[in-house]
Amino acid sequence: MKTEDKIALLKDRLHKLSVNGKENYGAQRRIQREIRNLEKQTGTASK
Repeated sequence: MKTEDKIALLKDRLHKLSVNGKENYGAQRRIQREIRNLEKQTGTASK
């Protein structure tokens, strides 16, 4: 799986968690960190 595909998958999962409304901030933070690290690796960091 390409890094861009992983980032897209993680962003989709993050969106689903944030829309869900349940208390899952720890999982969201972990996914955000993983997205940030993958973007650093590819040089496509977006702010």
